[in-house]
Amino acid sequence: MLISVLRRQLSVSLVAATLVLSTAVAGGESPPANGGGAVAAAPETGPFAKSTRQYDFARGLLARNLFAEAAAEFDRFLTDFPRDPRRPLALLWRGEARFALDDYQKAADDFCAYLKAPGGTDKKEFAQVRCGCCWFELKRFKLAVSSLEPLTAESIKDKGVRRTALYYLGLSYRNLKQHARALSFLEKVTDGPLAPEALYERAEVKAAQGEHTAAAELFGLFIKTYPDHRRHWPALLRHGEELRNAGRLEDAAKSFLALAKAATNKPDALARSKFGLAWVRYAQGDLAAARDLATEVAALKDSDLKHDANYLLGLSALRLKEYRQAITAFERVQGGDYVAPAAKERAWALLASGQSDAALAAVEGCLKQVGKGPRSELDYIAGKAL
Repeated sequence: MLISVLRRQLSVSLVAATLVLSTAVAGGESPPANGGGAVAAAPETGPFAKSTRQYDFARGLLARNLFAEAAAEFDRFLTDFPRDPRRPLALLWRGEARFALDDYQKAADDFCAYLKAPGGTDKKEFAQVRCGCCWFELKRFKLAVSSLEPLTAESIKDKGVRRTALYYLGLSYRNLKQHARALSFLEKVTDGPLAPEALYERAEVKAAQGEHTAAAELFGLFIKTYPDHRRHWPALLRHGEELRNAGRLEDAAKSFLALAKAATNKPDALARSKFGLAWVRYAQGDLAAARDLATEVAALKDSDLKHDANYLLGLSALRLKEYRQAITAFERVQGGDYVAPAAKERAWALLASGQSDAALAAVEGCLKQVGKGPRSELDYIAGKAL
């Protein structure tokens, strides 16, 4: 979702820059009214010609971020005036409209067509970076790399294009699990609107590498440097999680508490801060606090955390010897990553509460899930229940 928001911001910025409404990520000079300067204003492309009115109408829609309407009007221009010298630019702008509509395959087709069109070189760098962004969104990361790497040279005139290429190269290599390469590109994005995004992604790459302390430091730097950024509260959450993963439990608790304070009007962020704090309290041995916090989160309607929260609630109750509550909590784990672990822990809770037959039945159910996988702990529970 965050990437989607960023993508839309970049789309508006790039279009605005190229249409001379503002300057942002990958701008350029606005195309002349006749679409290219090198073509003489023949009667069919004069300022009052039908083709010119159609082209300007479509371009005006794009400038006002009316992307669906702009795409349709550029399509009409391309159909009605196939030999118009502005055809390459119409392909480019239709691609931009389609990109903003998340129609990445068709957008890529338009950008590639512009690059191949005779005379379609005025905005070659812009079109090529857009191709790379399309391939990234289509999860064709190797194609994204091949499109974007030529745009990272110092000789690239448009520095916004270069920054965009560096950023999406970093994301592409991250998805290819080439973390060192990802960092090498993200670290070069130090200014412009993508600088905070690159810093955030660097922290995520460090986390993926298992360098939790380094990841926490980068998230902390993001929090201090960009206090008003839209990713501020996600950074607080990830800061706390990485501090917890690094074993710095009290620092993690402080980060989650800071998130709770900052997220009073954001129910999802507040729930995640409580859930993160619950795991910290569990790791610290404060089982009652962990249980109470997990109970709060598990009770939230329509929360995607409810299954995970019930699992943590079950673990806390089990260690507190509150077996009935533990069993109920484990039974409520019906989705997420903890379904199998919850079933096993439920068997333990049943055994501990003296329900041997139910524990054996629970073990049989777990064994069906495990198949040929590890089963020594389940065999141990079954042996105890017999």
